[in-house]
Amino acid sequence: KNTESELEMDAQSLARLQSLGYAGGAVDDSFELESDREAPGNFIQIHSKLERMDHSTRAKDYAESQAIGWEILRDRPNLVHVHRRLGLIAIEQMDFDAAMFHYSEALRIDPNARDAPVWHNNLGLIVARQGDDDKAVEHFQAAIRMVDGEVLSVAGDGTAEKRRRGAAGLVLSTRMNLGDLRLRQGRFEDAAREYRAAVAVAPENPGPHFQLGIALSKLGQSKEAAESQREAARIQQQNAARSPDRSPHDNP
Repeated sequence: KNTESELEMDAQSLARLQSLGYAGGAVDDSFELESDREAPGNFIQIHSKLERMDHSTRAKDYAESQAIGWEILRDRPNLVHVHRRLGLIAIEQMDFDAAMFHYSEALRIDPNARDAPVWHNNLGLIVARQGDDDKAVEHFQAAIRMVDGEVLSVAGDGTAEKRRRGAAGLVLSTRMNLGDLRLRQGRFEDAAREYRAAVAVAPENPGPHFQLGIALSKLGQSKEAAESQREAARIQQQNAARSPDRSPHDNP
């Protein structure tokens, strides 16, 4: 059955990653298996275990979720949905080595999966934290390449529009992550380019405007920097008036 993709940002579930950057992921009950090649009993059993795993994850009983996940992987080590779930649980627990393992396995098994851009983005955050900037850039750029076209697609029915908005949120997050990395490296022109791309995707989000102002200031473009930061302040005030609980970095 079709349910929400990981491209839908789950800010609450990923709050612990704020120290790293902008991450994507969500717990859902989506499950795809070649059921015509599976004995019906096996299919039902695995599906039941995945539902139990998701229930435990939502209840934040991560030990139980992990135990179920590894039980499934013992019999089906290439079941990408389990690695995806275990990767998200590892991020929740700040276990970045485990998250890197599971997201890497998911990409190895299905490099063109619907949620592969999210895995690339999250891996970029993790390897950047470990000091491997070159690898982080590779992951961020891979994520952007995979979803850029969807952001520009013409909105269709509700499902297509939801998918487009999810892709836009991920491109925003990944452009911001890449911009922040370039800013830290002192590559201010590259940082400004990424922040401008983020502004183009989400012009009513104050975060890209604010970060663009910082990059432009570093480039000595004080007038343009001030304009960007004034725009960030205007949008933030506007958002606060609409919704007092809205974060200035919320995705559109």
